[in-house]
Amino acid sequence: MTLLEQTEKTMITDIRERAFIFSPDGNTILFNKEDYEGVQKILFSEEERKLCEGNVLTHSHPNTEFAFRTFTNFDINTFFSCKLREIRLVRGPIVLSLIHKGSCNHYPILPELNKFMEKKGVSESSMDEFLRSFPCLSLTSQSIEKK
Repeated sequence: MTLLEQTEKTMITDIRERAFIFSPDGNTILFNKEDYEGVQKILFSEEERKLCEGNVLTHSHPNTEFAFRTFTNFDINTFFSCKLREIRLVRGPIVLSLIHKGSCNHYPILPELNKFMEKKGVSESSMDEFLRSFPCLSLTSQSIEKK
């Protein structure tokens, strides 16, 4: 089991959003951040954004009644603008993974995402449907057990 997987098990019951940036093999934490202001968003400095490129971000959506159960528009924008290899979301005992397979450029998807969000609004199933429409992206989910 990688350090990334071990870390995700500790995130199952998070009440604050936390984010960790890992190396592609999941065994080295490059840095981590926590939402201290209660805004349910984690913002990266320009220096941190550069560290994200080609790496893996895992983060939690706090286990509350109103938490979004899939990636948000903000998550997807972070994925593309930070040029992540993979973004992962821990939501209770489920981990969602969005991987960029490298067969397309990140940036043309962002304007399409913004148009999509305006047309359809935000819903969990429509976001998943949108992400699955790109052959260069892979969206999967798996169950994890609490540590």
